[in-house]
Amino acid sequence: MDWSTRRDRLPLDRLRAVAVTHWQADLATVTLVNAGVNVIVRFVDVSGRVLYLRAAHPSIRTQQQTRAAYAFMQHAAGASVPVCEVVLAKTGEMMVSVDFDDFYATVVSGVPGAPMPLDVTDTGVFAAWGRALGQLHRAAATYTPADGITYSTFTQFWENVRPVVPHARPGIQRVYAELDDWLRTLPPDDIILTHGDYRPGNVIWDGRTAWTIDFDEPVYHWAITDVARALLEYGVRPHAERQAIKAAFLRGYRSVRPLDPVWVARLPKLMQLRGTIMHLWDVQGLADDGTDANTDWALDWALKPVAW
Repeated sequence: MDWSTRRDRLPLDRLRAVAVTHWQADLATVTLVNAGVNVIVRFVDVSGRVLYLRAAHPSIRTQQQTRAAYAFMQHAAGASVPVCEVVLAKTGEMMVSVDFDDFYATVVSGVPGAPMPLDVTDTGVFAAWGRALGQLHRAAATYTPADGITYSTFTQFWENVRPVVPHARPGIQRVYAELDDWLRTLPPDDIILTHGDYRPGNVIWDGRTAWTIDFDEPVYHWAITDVARALLEYGVRPHAERQAIKAAFLRGYRSVRPLDPVWVARLPKLMQLRGTIMHLWDVQGLADDGTDANTDWALDWALKPVAW
């Protein structure tokens, strides 16, 4: 059974029941937020907290992977990093069975605000955002996973998509080969556990603080790659604006944690790297209609790197 069929068969009533039974949801408040890689519902519990339940399936993400991701999120929260927090079920468990097709549920706290806007012009926002990422990376540098908790590495991701390169869009084969050679020249310094998908949609802005959400799959990578993913979608801005955005973001980041200018100079190449691997992920797991859903913009990022 393919993922979309499996996801669409999941009854919303089952998630409502899980939220009520295990997290004391007010039934009237349980609403569907998103049905993508995960199925997300929002609810308010009896104490008035806004919470988000995520139903996941082991064919997409195993319970062990989720447990590892949440362990990192809990460490960050304990280090006073602005992140959503894991909320245990009333039995004290992190995850519970949905009792349908092996789906399991976890819950995190809601955070105030809305996803980081793409049209923001205030450089103060980018400075606050950079500071939040610096806080997350500072916490990552002190994180030692418990026994049995493991994480992927970027090298694993990069090698995993290599077999589909010949099937990618024209130009990607050349770009992949060039990036493959370039990656071999990079030093193994400043590799930490990164968020892994630090895009604007996974950062909530409340007017003062940038809150990080969606810790689906932390990955060991160069710290600068989270910066590259954060700024990538602002590459459509005029060059002068891009420079101001980057300067503000880095100013905020460096107020918490150092970042070598040599790594900053590699940002355009790292953004191209991200676009390439995203396109290859699409080729590797085609969209429901048989097309690679993110091709247009991921392909642009891969084939048309922007100066920062």
